[in-house]
Parts: sequence; C-alpha cells; structure tokens
Amino acid sequence: MTSPYISSASAYSLLQTSVKNIRTNLSKAQAELSSGSPADYGLDLGSKTNLLVGMQQQQTVLTQISQNNAIATTRLDATTTALNSLMTSASNFMQLMIQNKPNQLNIAALQSAAKEGLSAMRDIMNTTVAGSSIFGGENTQAPVIANDPNAAGGPADTAFQSAFGTTFGMATNSATVDQITSGQMSTFLSGNFASLFDATGWKASYSAAGDQGISTQITASRVTTTSI
Repeated sequence: MTSPYISSASAYSLLQTSVKNIRTNLSKAQAELSSGSPADYGLDLGSKTNLLVGMQQQQTVLTQISQNNAIATTRLDATTTALNSLMTSASNFMQLMIQNKPNQLNIAALQSAAKEGLSAMRDIMNTTVAGSSIFGGENTQAPVIANDPNAAGGPADTAFQSAFGTTFGMATNSATVDQITSGQMSTFLSGNFASLFDATGWKASYSAAGDQGISTQITASRVTTTSI
C-alpha cells in the first residue's frame, strides 16, 4: 500500500483556506457577542426569515406611533394649559368690568386692562411645541396672531376702524362716541364687528392659522385630530 502524495502547494492551499475560515468564524462570533444578535438572521432562521422581516417592519410602525402619541400628548397638554390661561384672562377682565359700577367707571383702567389682555391673548395663541404652533392648524410654522392687535394702523386696527366708521359714521376717537346707544352698540357687535372674525375676515386681518386641524395616527388603525 502506497501513501497518497500531497504536494507542498496543495498543503499550503489547505492551510490557507483553514486559516481563512477560522478568521471568518472568529469575526462572526465577535460580532454576535458584541451585538447580542446573530450575524446572519437569514442563515439561522432559514424559511422563517420573512417572519422576522415582518416583525421588524411592525416594530418600526409601532415605534413611530409611540413617538406620534408622545408629541400629540405634549401638544394637547400645552393646549389645555393655554386654554385655561385664556379663560383666566377673560374672567379677570369680566370681573374688573363688574367691579366698575356705571357711575364709577374708570375708563383708563379698563382700556389698559383690555390692551394687556389682548397682548396676553396674542402670546397664548402663539404658543408653540417643538417649534410648531398649537393653534395654527395645518399652518404649524406660521404665528397664529402675527400682528400686535393693539398696534395703531395695523391690519386689526384698520379693519376695526373701518367697521366702526361704516356702522356709526364716525371715528372711534370722535367727540360724539358717547352718544352711541347700547342698542346701536349691540347691533354693531353682532353685525360688522362679528364679521371681522368670520372665515374671511379673521384671515385677512388677524390670523395666519389654517382651517384644518393636525391629524395624528394614534394606533395602527386609528387617526384622530390632535389640534384646534
């Protein structure tokens, strides 16, 4: 019986292949040890690879929904806080009006309180969360009330002066404004003044907010409006 002959080249080639395989397996083992996951899911799972891919896609969707819910919760909390602040500001002004009896009206104090209230309202309405306006509807990057409502000659003031002049035939600083009756004022407030805040008027003179609220996917099958 004769021993098979193995050339030096063949022996070297076998050794080289063996070393290469050892290095590959070592690298794979180190990667798995570091990540805690198989280096090749497809190789390990075989026919179940599609199941893994589906689960990974579902995880991505659920993670996004969770992030959406977190953002929506923050927006709604900020909205609740802002609305409470508006109610408090309005209530305080109404209380001031009640405290000023007809024969003891402090017009200057009421005017000052009204201006402060408008400025506070503007700041509250322009509240943002992560750079997005909570009252802006789909126009999240535009301030809800861009112009100071107290600014003389501004869009809001111009619109109001025009409506007042059209109704009463005089300017707001006219010496005869005290002759306006309560009935006439009521007609103005429910007519030309109210029209300043209809779908056309408020966009032209007061606000850049959109008409549509922001919709958020809060579950895999449910989308709801999460803004005012």
